Amino acid sequence: MIKKHYFYLLISMFIVFLPQSVSADCLLFDNGKTKYRIVVSSDASTSEKAAAKELQGYISKIGGVVLPVVNVPTSSNPCIYVGYNSSRVNDASLKRYDDLDEGFTYQTKGENIYIYGGRKMGTAYGVFSLLEQQLGVHWFSNDYTYIPTYKSFVLQDVDHSEVPAFRSRHVLYYQFQQNLELNVHNKLNTHLGTMYDKRGNYSMLSSIWETHTFNLLIPEDKYFKKHPEYFSLRKGKRIKGGQLCLSNTEVIRTLKEAIIKVIKNNPGYFAYSISQNDNYNFCECTKCQEIEHKYGGHSGLLIWAINQIADYVKGIYPDVKICTFAYQYTRNAPENIKPRDNVMVRLCDIECCIAHPLNSSENSSFMTDLRNWCKMTESIYIWDYVTGFVEMMTPSPCLDAISEDIRMYDNMGVYGIMEEGQYISNGGEFAELKQWVLAKLLWNPYQNVDSLVDVFINHYYGNASKDIKTFYELYNSLIKSNTHYKCNITHDHEMFSDRFVNKSQQLLDNAYKKLEKDKALQLHVEDLRCGILFLKTMRNFASTYVNGDYRNLKEYLYKRSIRLSEGKSNEDVFKSLEYQ
Repeated sequence: MIKKHYFYLLISMFIVFLPQSVSADCLLFDNGKTKYRIVVSSDASTSEKAAAKELQGYISKIGGVVLPVVNVPTSSNPCIYVGYNSSRVNDASLKRYDDLDEGFTYQTKGENIYIYGGRKMGTAYGVFSLLEQQLGVHWFSNDYTYIPTYKSFVLQDVDHSEVPAFRSRHVLYYQFQQNLELNVHNKLNTHLGTMYDKRGNYSMLSSIWETHTFNLLIPEDKYFKKHPEYFSLRKGKRIKGGQLCLSNTEVIRTLKEAIIKVIKNNPGYFAYSISQNDNYNFCECTKCQEIEHKYGGHSGLLIWAINQIADYVKGIYPDVKICTFAYQYTRNAPENIKPRDNVMVRLCDIECCIAHPLNSSENSSFMTDLRNWCKMTESIYIWDYVTGFVEMMTPSPCLDAISEDIRMYDNMGVYGIMEEGQYISNGGEFAELKQWVLAKLLWNPYQNVDSLVDVFINHYYGNASKDIKTFYELYNSLIKSNTHYKCNITHDHEMFSDRFVNKSQQLLDNAYKKLEKDKALQLHVEDLRCGILFLKTMRNFASTYVNGDYRNLKEYLYKRSIRLSEGKSNEDVFKSLEYQ
């Protein structure tokens, strides 16, 4: 069942792109003139003041008119009120949001417009949503914000409220990682690391300190020589490059001290990670195995250890959460033990098919684990994978499946989601489209994916949008009921064919030619052409070497600083081909 607030959101979205009626109450501007003022109280939050200035700036670009930003309204002018204003403003009837609420309302009352929400970011999200949903501004990528222009604009009578589906929303793509503004305008609130700006450390609303941290907290270079017993026993020998021996009481003590030091030196994060290193070299010592047997496996040992640390941290920092992984060998939920209430579990679906929704038969084991974890804690954070990391240019159509997964996660009460895509450089298959659509779905999973895709393609590719939409449909048609792949997909997958490559190249070449007079949008098409050229090169190196496509591909990758693989250099990706 669709949640009630999403039902109202969906209804309101139907009016977003309709022509504005001249009979509405709020004539915002007309032929370079306005009688409006933007009112933001002198005691408003940092983000509210910044949002008021942004509202002024965007309206200026849209209508060629500057609305003065003032602290106190005048009796003769209609106003746009940003945030809860001073006692001089009759705002007693406005819904009240807590400071940290991310929800917001924008509404008209007579000629006045009110935008308000949580002081930290809710009001700002309301401003950005008004600009996007009513005036048609879209923040698509680092290099492209769509800003329409109007000679006259009338805001129809509206009373619109939203709250996010997930408390933590993270899209791990390169552009979002590099650009705070792209995050905040698309209402994402989590980031790897922190970002300080005019909104005041916005990204710490729900950011988690680090990821794989065993070696950060107990580095083997520092401890292994004197304390090899702190580290994994494998085949009778303590090793480097593995995990920690979590049954060792000195390891638990050292982790407690280390994480307290981290919290002290890095204040403000929502949660701090104490998580396994990214390998399978778990400890096989007798004591670890005894605890695993008692608590249902590797995850049982991990939660047993994390709970002790979480109890210690709670006594010093009661509002801080400790985060750990349910990943690979710890993905199964434990038995006879539950995470403490200040422990968050990041459940990773790296083994799953991303071509189909998680509730399909090929992903049944993950769904069993998800249900079991959800039974024992409300603090579940999903780490999701939405592209191939071995070859990041290789097509991996999955938005339809991921959108269904996100709705399922909302219904299960998941706390937060990270969607991991091409995070190491520009480029990647449909990277800009995917990152923008995913950001929208993490705020409201019940939006129509095809409609979002249409909005993006129509604006991002301009006059070439028809060819790009045909290419996108061809791209999606690769997925059949028996088509399966994980986030390690490569060019030799059976769903790819010469017909697909040739048809894609034809469509993208046509699109490229249509944008000869718009070099900025032409670059958007060139990124897509690069992806198909990569696929063609990997599938038929000899022909691309002879006709020059291989050289062109390498030149473009260099020009755009595109990396092809998470674990290999571009040279290593091509090395095997060049020696054929």
